[in-house]
Amino acid sequence: MKNILLLIWAIGLVGLIIYPQIRKYSTAPLPPKSGGELISHNLPHLGERGGEKQKQSGEREKQKQSGERVKEKQSGERVKEKQSGEREGKEDALEALQFMSAGRSYPNAEIPADGYGRAYDHYKNNFMNATARQGNPTIQTSPWTNIGPNNVGGRTISIAIDPIDTGIVWLGSASGGLWKSMSGGTGVNAWSYVNTGFPITGVSSIALDPTNHNTMYIGTGETYAYGTNLNGLIDRTTRGTPGIGILKSIDGGVTWTHVLNWTYNQNRCVWDIVINPLNSNIVYAGTTEGIYKTTDGGINWSSVLNQSMVMDLHIDPIDTNIVFAGVGNLGSPNKGLYKTTNSGGTWNILANGLPANTQDGRIIITAYKNDHHILLAHVCNAFSTVGIYRSTYQGVTWTSQSVGANIASWQGWYSKGLFIQPGNS
Repeated sequence: MKNILLLIWAIGLVGLIIYPQIRKYSTAPLPPKSGGELISHNLPHLGERGGEKQKQSGEREKQKQSGERVKEKQSGERVKEKQSGEREGKEDALEALQFMSAGRSYPNAEIPADGYGRAYDHYKNNFMNATARQGNPTIQTSPWTNIGPNNVGGRTISIAIDPIDTGIVWLGSASGGLWKSMSGGTGVNAWSYVNTGFPITGVSSIALDPTNHNTMYIGTGETYAYGTNLNGLIDRTTRGTPGIGILKSIDGGVTWTHVLNWTYNQNRCVWDIVINPLNSNIVYAGTTEGIYKTTDGGINWSSVLNQSMVMDLHIDPIDTNIVFAGVGNLGSPNKGLYKTTNSGGTWNILANGLPANTQDGRIIITAYKNDHHILLAHVCNAFSTVGIYRSTYQGVTWTSQSVGANIASWQGWYSKGLFIQPGNS
């Protein structure tokens, strides 16, 4: 009898605790779905089960009449509309994928332009330097050690092959820094990470000095839509990683110097770097901010074309006063294929056979190694090919080439390459 009384007392106590919570959540619907639809998760009140059954029955009848067949799956998936044929709506996925960016940028809507640089400064001053750690007892070293895996690949956005030893290949990762292979990329342990000593993530361009393969430049960052690189969004055209400018090495990548410092402008990106083959002190960099030029090997840089989103560069190997630039991507203004004949002093947008510059994707350009007068240009919309165009006189006139396929497809804003086979123009 005593045990029964204790059991009744315990049940009553539990009821007193959970009943207010049931009352609370029975009147609190979940946040609205995309489109404003509310999903009711009302719980039945004690003593109202008969009315609730009628309510649930009526709701089921309404669902049948509307043809939606709405259910809440036990796995926790959100309610989906059968007619859409999708397991997950774009808005739902966007909300989920934005979580990482939102968490990193809080309390700001976006990470400030100098946020990455300031965070690195804090890490360097308080964690990287052992003396600083010892002087601040509140800062502790991490007890964690990386044990792998170390064989998981990722996106690669730049590549360079050593002109002297072609077994040496350099790769720029979208978010994993710079990598090097001494075996032409073959073998289980073909690749090793190159520690530059700087906080680089995306390496968007690599240029080797054609007269001295120990001298090289790398451009950093990954930005496709001007002014933003919010990693994690479902809208892939805003993907990206922070940039810090341009680094240079003169000893084959052993040590590095910061020659164009954009540490506190993380949304900037260096998309292409070309070195003058007749004077390696002259270097052009195609960036989100336009074209920058140095005439002293990177000590000083000046802007020579103030147009945003310069995605591709080509310097004429014979007449190095001539430089071409593919300008524009997505919503940036003043798109087109630009050309200078006086080393960047003035620029003109090319026409004469090229399409009107209404595209919203990238323009890339390449030259035929056996005849520097012959050029190919690939003009794209963000999600389709506009056309491939050929010039036989250094870009003065162009003719459309029949390609018979949408080469760029959904990658017109992103991953495109163009190359003419030597000996076959």
